[in-house]
Amino acid sequence: AYAAADAAVLLPLWDAMRVGGAAPAERDFSPRPRTSTRSAEAAPDDGALAVARAVAARTPGCRVVAADAVPAEAVEVNALAVEAGERKLLVVAEAGKRLDLKWLALALDTPRRRVRLSSRCVAAFGVAPHRVPPIALRDDVSVVTTPALLASTRPLWGSAGGDGYRVVFDGGAALVASPLPDPVLYYATLDDALDAYGGGNAPTTSSGAVRLAAGATGRRVMLDASLVACARRLRMIGVDAAVAGEVLRKEATPRRPLDGCDRVHVIASKVDADLRRAALEGRLVVVASSRKRAPGGACYVVRGTTPDQQFDELLDVLGERGAVATWGSRCGICNGCDWHTLAPEAVVGEAPPGVLAEASEFYRCGVCEQLFWPGAKYEDTMATLRGLALTKAVSSVS
Repeated sequence: AYAAADAAVLLPLWDAMRVGGAAPAERDFSPRPRTSTRSAEAAPDDGALAVARAVAARTPGCRVVAADAVPAEAVEVNALAVEAGERKLLVVAEAGKRLDLKWLALALDTPRRRVRLSSRCVAAFGVAPHRVPPIALRDDVSVVTTPALLASTRPLWGSAGGDGYRVVFDGGAALVASPLPDPVLYYATLDDALDAYGGGNAPTTSSGAVRLAAGATGRRVMLDASLVACARRLRMIGVDAAVAGEVLRKEATPRRPLDGCDRVHVIASKVDADLRRAALEGRLVVVASSRKRAPGGACYVVRGTTPDQQFDELLDVLGERGAVATWGSRCGICNGCDWHTLAPEAVVGEAPPGVLAEASEFYRCGVCEQLFWPGAKYEDTMATLRGLALTKAVSSVS
């Protein structure tokens, strides 16, 4: 009924417009036939192709070819025009791979808010956004890429900046680019990092090496400098617990001989860089709740305020409660895991005479060179750690 009423009003109006010559022509309502796709349309020449040819000509292992001459085995790559603060970068990645800008900001050590895809490609990079080649067309543009592409033995190809042509590299070694950290190692979420810590998710790197090659499993963490006492407890149960900013002390002083915990110290200016590097390398980052600025990447904020509370909390978070009784120890001082077993006669003058008379074996850390031996001090420390774990285990059962 409504349609009939509309027609009764509109059709006479349409006829009147036709008579007066005001009605639109029929062609204005007909869809135009599609004669070509966007990729086949001729784009305006911005000179990018000519510059790409010149750059390729002076780059070993690189050439510009017709699109139908790209080798069949070649891998397609995309180049994204990125502005990171004042820097202009071409980020070259395998086509179809998603670029995580949060990871990229961490890799470039630039605040995330200052890393963005360029909105001024032609002005800043000399080429339209959808035709960016994997070579720099301007001197002030840097090229970065992943280790996987740099290690590729297959040819690589991407846009040449103009229609119908492609840039081809004989292999990854021909890419004139600086390496980024391996994105495969980075965990975007805390859940992913915790899964990998337990060893249940250990993919390989782009070179084929085991992703967590620094240890037999994924038991690797990086603790903030304020958590050094907690880190030493974790080391005692075999966890690879690095401390941000911690380095070996090179020289002894009258007030601080190279012995015990004085063999290491924390350089405050290295803390943030170490936390960033740890996140990029796949370590689980742990910081105290008192930290004002959280580092990038997957990060666990420990709520405990004392070393015992923090250790107890991390036993649950990391699933390490059983490790107190089953895992061997790393060096509690430096986190080293290079033990050398020595006979008593090899440590005469280093170990106290009373200990030399009782102990049959001594252990030297191959990293910080601290000497250890079994005895009451070690047993008391381990008993304390077992007590913390046992108390929580019993309370959880009851």
